Amino acid sequence: MTFPPADYGANSPQISYGQAEGYAIAAGFADVTAVIIAAVGKAESGLRPARIQEGQKYGLTGWGWLQITPGDSVPSVGIDYALLIPLTCARAAKVKYDGQGLNAWTTFRDGSYVRYMQRNVSPIMPTEEDDEVTWPFKDATDAAAYMVRGWYETYLHREPESPTVQNYWMGVILGQGADNAFAAFLVAATVEIQSIKS
Repeated sequence: MTFPPADYGANSPQISYGQAEGYAIAAGFADVTAVIIAAVGKAESGLRPARIQEGQKYGLTGWGWLQITPGDSVPSVGIDYALLIPLTCARAAKVKYDGQGLNAWTTFRDGSYVRYMQRNVSPIMPTEEDDEVTWPFKDATDAAAYMVRGWYETYLHREPESPTVQNYWMGVILGQGADNAFAAFLVAATVEIQSIKS
């Protein structure tokens, strides 16, 4: 079993500019704004849904292709690892946008998004399948390993018994459709916790 490093997602698969526009539109952005949001996403993460910013305290860590900061700032939509789902990330971004406009993103304020603007790209609207295949896990065991380490490092000091986190990640693991996923989870949990404490 391998565990993704802290900067996992830095070189993970990208969504296309058209897909980014599609996710933004599906999340409620106007078409003209979706073009800008796609450019912001390119500047923020390289359009990598699995991107988690490294080297920052939790409150400054960006999550997902639109680098939602911090990961628990839009709990009505999703927190932390849920933001690695492209449409969920776009929906959280829409909440941010509704409250702060495009100034919610540093790359908009400093103008660095402009170099990534593509004005003649047709939006590719997402399907349920699109979100399923963007998860950066090989199988249920890898998903479990990622969950355990992420839960331990991110939540243990704040919510050691968090049912929301536990239920969410069990959904992710079971959603992989692997046989005996719960057994895989238990094995991975044991191995990861032992390695963390050692």
